[in-house]
Amino acid sequence: MKHTSTITVEEKHLACNVGSGDLRVLGTPMMTALMENAAMMAVKGELEDGQTTVGGFLSSSHLKPTGVGHTVTATAELVAVEGRKLKFKVSASDEDGLIGEGEHLRFIVDREKFMGKVEAKTAAPTDSSKGGEPLPTAEDTVIPPSGGTGEGLKWKTLSSEYIIKRPWLTARKDTLEMPNGRIVPEFYVLEYPTWLNVIAITEDGLFVMVEQYRHGLDIVEFELCAGVMEDSDESVLAAAQRELLEETGFGGGEWEEFMAISANPTSMNNLSHTFIARNVKPVTTQHLDDFEDIRVRLFTRDELLGLLQRGEIMQSLMVAPLWRFFTEER
Repeated sequence: MKHTSTITVEEKHLACNVGSGDLRVLGTPMMTALMENAAMMAVKGELEDGQTTVGGFLSSSHLKPTGVGHTVTATAELVAVEGRKLKFKVSASDEDGLIGEGEHLRFIVDREKFMGKVEAKTAAPTDSSKGGEPLPTAEDTVIPPSGGTGEGLKWKTLSSEYIIKRPWLTARKDTLEMPNGRIVPEFYVLEYPTWLNVIAITEDGLFVMVEQYRHGLDIVEFELCAGVMEDSDESVLAAAQRELLEETGFGGGEWEEFMAISANPTSMNNLSHTFIARNVKPVTTQHLDDFEDIRVRLFTRDELLGLLQRGEIMQSLMVAPLWRFFTEER
């Protein structure tokens, strides 16, 4: 299905008059509105009684300016249907050729129900401390007896592109669709390898720690031995054992995985695994990378607990498992 909508550019369409700029040229919002109109009209005749479509997402270039008196046409072609979601390819042209193109999503809705929600939102009591948002009702806030299965909460990735890919910094931009049909055009995710750290305890009951400089906070601090899982590691456990040996020279002992946590599940895609290694002992010298400068430090239980209580360990992915360790092993 395809439709073309047309306008002749008038004063009311100019960027300087619609607030999108200060020049006397066709405003981008007016061009994209014409694209939306074409998409709406393309499927209007195929909908059931009482249905309409609403825009959910539109991404378009605006390549060339168009002045007053020129004719602009926008064409929308339906290219995919997923339930109530409609995907269109859209473009706009004037007498000199293409001026913009992109993609547009629309959603089929029941007209009466849709407007009912709008009217209910207008009539609902609001919280002035939150910019006039409607106050939540009991139906909004009650937790289901199932205890939170996550059903109906997961977002869908529509597209993804990498912004930067470097050894220690990989970032991507995703376009997401929420369960209610709303489109999140820009959501940024940081990709990292699997992280790990080790609560290492010697045969004498001393805790093996490291001391090193951290440039982000410009501080020198005490930390657990930590690192990343490499392609050559057979497992996360093998990676943890390798890191302890390389950074401290300690090895052997009895190992168990203690916990796995996320630094930030909103925008980071990896987990940090903590292992407990008991009865380790020095078996070799340090084998540090070119840009590692690490000193090995041994602490008694009380000394390490004191560092935690005074806030002298800043790395949250180490503070959390250490506090859990001391809580469970009192």
